[in-house]
Amino acid sequence: MTNVTDKNNAFSEFERSGWNSTASVYDSHFGKHTTKYCSALLDATNISSGFKVLDMACGPGYVSAAATQREAIVLGIDFAPNMIAEAKAKHPSINFQTDNAEQLSLADNTFDAVVMGFGMLHLAQPEAAALEANRVLVPEGRFGFSVWGVPENVCIGTGIILRAMQDHANMDLDLPEGPPMFRFADRDESTRLLDQAGFINIEVQLVEQAWILENATDLLDTFQEAGVRAGAVLRAQSAEVMQKIREQVVADA
Repeated sequence: MTNVTDKNNAFSEFERSGWNSTASVYDSHFGKHTTKYCSALLDATNISSGFKVLDMACGPGYVSAAATQREAIVLGIDFAPNMIAEAKAKHPSINFQTDNAEQLSLADNTFDAVVMGFGMLHLAQPEAAALEANRVLVPEGRFGFSVWGVPENVCIGTGIILRAMQDHANMDLDLPEGPPMFRFADRDESTRLLDQAGFINIEVQLVEQAWILENATDLLDTFQEAGVRAGAVLRAQSAEVMQKIREQVVADA
């Protein structure tokens, strides 16, 4: 029988390996869209000049770069070394290092703000990351994270992909089980997470953006080439199945 620790470790390694593999193509796919949310995340945490900021699950460093433009002092961390390499190459003047958001190697009471852009849904133990964010914050520091909305009527592009996978894909794959991907799209779940980690004055905000695509096939290519959970499923399908998925995605998009 697999225990909880083994299950969490398997999912964490799956995610780390996935982001290492897709690090070089993330910028040309999801990066075109996720960068649009940086300002809202920094506004929510009141980041300004002189703030010491920790960017957890920093990926290629988009949030770190946006915080630096506000003259903050930034450290970006990610558990995928290849993502850290991408971040350093794109933003050589910013400090980045490999670290685990669920068990940081950083001292208590160090940062004025902690941010995480679309990283929470990729963690095996998001509760641990929220506790770590609280630990490294100074008293009255702020923590903000972004996640995707529900695919049914908010995160529409993701909904198109997931429906096509459900209709056509072979889902009987030996992939590690992780937390529900859209758990924190529920306001109550996000609030509960932060409350249990010791945060107060909790706010949840819906930020709407349009994802502009060059053509309908770009949507599927993004998830297939640069995704981890969905990407692993799509890359495991036969050419015949992928053709059916592609036709449905194009029609729906």
